[in-house]
Amino acid sequence: MAEKKDYRLESETAGSQFDLEIFKRLWKYVKPYKLLFIFSLVFLGLATLFQLSIPFFTKTAIDNYMSQDYKYIVSSSQMDNAIKIDAENQQIWIQKSEEGQFQLMFQKTENETGFNLTNGEKSYYLSPEDMEILRKSDINSLNTLVIMLIFVMVGNFFCTFGQVITSNLMGQKVILDIRDQLFRHLLRLPMKFYDQNPTGRIVTRVTNDTENLNEFFTSAITSLIKDVLMLAGIIVFMFIISPKLTGYAMIIVPFIVLATVLFRIFARKAFRKVRTRLARINAFMAEHISGMSVIQLFNRERAKQTEFSDINQSYYKSTMQQLMVFAIFRPTMDLLFYLGMTTVIWFAAADLLSGTLTFGILYAFINYIDMLFQPLRDISEKFNIVQNAFASSEKIFNLMDEKEGIGVETKNISKSVTKGEVKFEDVKLSYDGEKQVLKGISFDVKPEEEIAIVGETGAGKTSMMNILTALYPIQGGKIKIDDVSIYDYQLELLRKGIAVVLQDVFLFAGSVLDNIKLFNEDISDEQAIEAAKYVHVDHLINKFENGFDTNITERATTLSAGERQLIALARAVVSDPKILVLDEATSNIDPVTEALIQDAMKKVSCNRTVITIAHRLSTIRSADRILVLHKGKLIEQGSHEELMKLDGVYKQLYRLQYDLSA
Repeated sequence: MAEKKDYRLESETAGSQFDLEIFKRLWKYVKPYKLLFIFSLVFLGLATLFQLSIPFFTKTAIDNYMSQDYKYIVSSSQMDNAIKIDAENQQIWIQKSEEGQFQLMFQKTENETGFNLTNGEKSYYLSPEDMEILRKSDINSLNTLVIMLIFVMVGNFFCTFGQVITSNLMGQKVILDIRDQLFRHLLRLPMKFYDQNPTGRIVTRVTNDTENLNEFFTSAITSLIKDVLMLAGIIVFMFIISPKLTGYAMIIVPFIVLATVLFRIFARKAFRKVRTRLARINAFMAEHISGMSVIQLFNRERAKQTEFSDINQSYYKSTMQQLMVFAIFRPTMDLLFYLGMTTVIWFAAADLLSGTLTFGILYAFINYIDMLFQPLRDISEKFNIVQNAFASSEKIFNLMDEKEGIGVETKNISKSVTKGEVKFEDVKLSYDGEKQVLKGISFDVKPEEEIAIVGETGAGKTSMMNILTALYPIQGGKIKIDDVSIYDYQLELLRKGIAVVLQDVFLFAGSVLDNIKLFNEDISDEQAIEAAKYVHVDHLINKFENGFDTNITERATTLSAGERQLIALARAVVSDPKILVLDEATSNIDPVTEALIQDAMKKVSCNRTVITIAHRLSTIRSADRILVLHKGKLIEQGSHEELMKLDGVYKQLYRLQYDLSA
């Protein structure tokens, strides 16, 4: 016996794939928008280059134009390229030179504050005006440098803007395609899939999981590329400025790599649990909101609250595990940052004091270290998004990998149902592969013949309708329509020739007219109204304030069961099928409405094959032939009068129903 399993449960490790394989599948959705992706990368590269150049500009400004460590030559004779100024009533010529003997020093005393040129013996005070003349070229160069820096910042702004626009546009288009493909795939999955998967889980895949991919494509993927470029660029700039300090800074790199690898391992497991348990909550909510009336009528509120609390607690624990992983990783990266900064400052201090390292280089290097850890911090945050996205991708691709159709090889011939002849030849059916529901059913239905199928609950009546419309595959025998196997038809053409009125009618949100037409633009309003009149729906619809334009809410709670079935009958008639299947179509209709339906059925049955599945035997007495099912087998068939004479199962069912109604 198969192990009993809660259908809401889903494996928390199923679908584990190598990241590269998932990325390859995701990349297929990016290919149609390669141009946007390339533009995004170009903008991203330029923005990264602009950002990396800012500390270099700062270093140049400090060391080349703001530093006071220059030495000067003071001469009483005219010198080439020298600056002539008056210092302490002496006309002197000053020229910057690394070999000079005089040094420009800042001095603050009680009497005056300013700069002096001194060699230890002589000292020349320079007024602010003198200093302005002396440093004029530096000031001009600084002005030029500031203007260049402004252009760099403006360029960075526009490149970042362009990168955000192009990456988000690409991401939205990719997610649009994934959602479309996912829903298109869902429309082609067999009914067995929906029997085994709760609605909430499927909704989670199409909404929550695709939203995670949306964040991945719009922000994470380009940000990660930018962070990688930033890391590579920063290391290059650091090496250009000071190979020695770069070596000291690289000491912590192995620890960063180790922390990232460990985070990836634990984060992936945590995110997979979160996605799976969120799907459980959605499945539970979808099921119990639909059945809320049953819960309240049978006083099951407390029990269901307890059941939901357990599921909710499970989701809470998984989110806490996810948060714990991230809470450890982020402070670890911060700790490594401060260790790296401390290491560089420790070794740089000695070089700075000895004069082998300038302040501008140290300042720029500290900026680069800060910039080095910024993308690492971003990666830690984006890793959150990436791991979440890959966990969601596993779930989405598992859904996309579900085989479409009903698992039967078809020829897909372009042939429509023209006559409506139906043949069952030794048909066997099992939903789970173990218990047989139909056991060798054989019968013929002639074109335009009206037959009825009866039997106790569980005899297999509705299953016959399910396999006639190819909702489920059969495990043995053949089903033919117009002497062609139903699996050789194109499903669209097969189902276009068969209209079904289900016992449990489903109506969509929209107007009454929309539900009759099923939003098919090929059917005119006039045709839909004519079909409604044909089955006597119009006299019920006219009592609504807006008539056929009356909006129906979700699950059509404002309509009675009989009204819903009448609308479903009009829906079936308007498509003008050759075969009409009525599955308990009059089970919830009052006697007055039933009389109207019986009258309509006489007209509906003209030029059509009609198969009626019913418990109420009074509604099918006029059928040309009645098939009696018992425990998955066809045991009797004939007209009402013939079956009554047999004194078999049909007569027992009829007598029981008649006696109960007496």
